[in-house]
Amino acid sequence: MWGRVWAIEPVVVGFCGSSEGREGGEVGREITGNRWRHNPAIINHFMSEEINQEILKEIRKSRRSNQIFLAVIAIAFLVGSLAHKKPFENDHSWTTVQTAVKQMDYPRALTMAQANVARYPSDYYGHSYLGYIYLAIGDTTNSEAEYLKAYQLFPSEENEKNLAAVRKRLTTGEFKLLSK
Repeated sequence: MWGRVWAIEPVVVGFCGSSEGREGGEVGREITGNRWRHNPAIINHFMSEEINQEILKEIRKSRRSNQIFLAVIAIAFLVGSLAHKKPFENDHSWTTVQTAVKQMDYPRALTMAQANVARYPSDYYGHSYLGYIYLAIGDTTNSEAEYLKAYQLFPSEENEKNLAAVRKRLTTGEFKLLSK
């Protein structure tokens, strides 16, 4: 629809109805030599009020569609990010367990350590630390069981020494806290 239109009048050299033309591309202007002048007939032909209203209506419709599309994408992103979040569970990292031990809050440390060991049963460190906490509260039987499990999972010299020390305490009845 917006193409090159050449006038019939001998005075007019040409008219360009698109911005792609060589003559400058302004809608509704005639080229007469080096001068430009407005031609209302051409402007009315190409830019009638009815066409303007249709264009405006399409732009508004497109804008509304884009807004709805962006809202749907935002909602989908929000729902997706909420769905991938893990439900709240107490994070009992070993750092918080160590903090509780340093504060001599052994019941809290024991609860958190047991939760960690239940979550990661093949972690030798968890069993070793749980053995340490049991020993700190005076439960040498459970301490021995945890140190034994730690040694079975990772037979290191340190785990062997801890297990031997707890077994010695069981036989002698001596209670002395192992260093951690």
